[in-house]
Amino acid sequence: MRDRRYPRAMTAKPMNAAEWTLLLSLSAIWGMSFFFVAVALKELPFVWVAVARVALAAAMLHLAARAMRLRYPRDGATWARFAVLGLVNNAIPFGLIFWAQTAIPSGLAAILNACTPLFAMVLAHFVTRDERLSARRLLGVMIGIAGVAAMMGLQILDRIGTELWAQVAMLGAGLSYAIAGLYGRRLRHLPPMATAAGRMTPSSYSTGSASVPSPLLSSTMSWPKPGLPALNRHTATSGSASPSSRPTRTWPRITPG
Repeated sequence: MRDRRYPRAMTAKPMNAAEWTLLLSLSAIWGMSFFFVAVALKELPFVWVAVARVALAAAMLHLAARAMRLRYPRDGATWARFAVLGLVNNAIPFGLIFWAQTAIPSGLAAILNACTPLFAMVLAHFVTRDERLSARRLLGVMIGIAGVAAMMGLQILDRIGTELWAQVAMLGAGLSYAIAGLYGRRLRHLPPMATAAGRMTPSSYSTGSASVPSPLLSSTMSWPKPGLPALNRHTATSGSASPSSRPTRTWPRITPG
C-alpha cells in the first residue's frame, strides 16, 4: 500500500524554450561542480569544502529571498521539515560526495551520481500513488546514465570496482538525493526560494558541527592558498579523467605551537 503522506504529483505539461534553457543551464552548473570540488579538495579537507558550499549557498539564497520579499514560515513543524530536507538533500550527500572525490576521479563521481533518477524512480514506485515504475521510464534513465558515461569518457568505467567504499558513498549520496526529492513534496505549498533557503540554514549548522571535532582545527594552522596554481595542478594531473588519474589531497599544514 502506498504512503498517502506524499501528495500527488502535478500534471505534466510540455516544457517551453525558456524552461529548457533553465534546465540545461542547471545541468551545466551542476556538472561543473564535480570538477571544482576536485580542485578544492587538493587544498582543503572534504568537511570544510562541504561547510563552505552549504554556508555560501545559504547566505546567497537568503539574500535572494530577501530581495524577493519572501516571508519564511513561523511554525516549528515546517522548520523541522526544513531540517530533515537539509540533512538528506545537502549535509549527507555533500559529505559523502566530497569524501568520495578524495579517492575517485570527478568523472566517475559524476557517472555514479547520475544514478539518482534511478533510485528516485524505484522509491517513487513504492511510496507514491501516481509514479509507477515502467519500462519506458527505466529505459530513459539508463540512456541518461549511458550519456553521462559517454561524455566523461568510457575509459573511466575501468575504475568501477576499485576504491569500492568511495563508490558506495557516491551511490549513497544519490540515494539521499532521491529521498530528498520525495520528501520535498511536503513543502510544495511554499515558494521554491523560501524552501531552498530554509533547508540550507539547518544544513549549514549540521555540516558546521561535523567540522568542529576535526583535529585540523587549530589557531596555529597555515592556511593554503587556493587559486590558479591549484586549478592548474588539477588540470595537469587529471586531464580528461583518464583511467590512471587519481585525485590527490594536500592537507593544510599544522605548524607546532
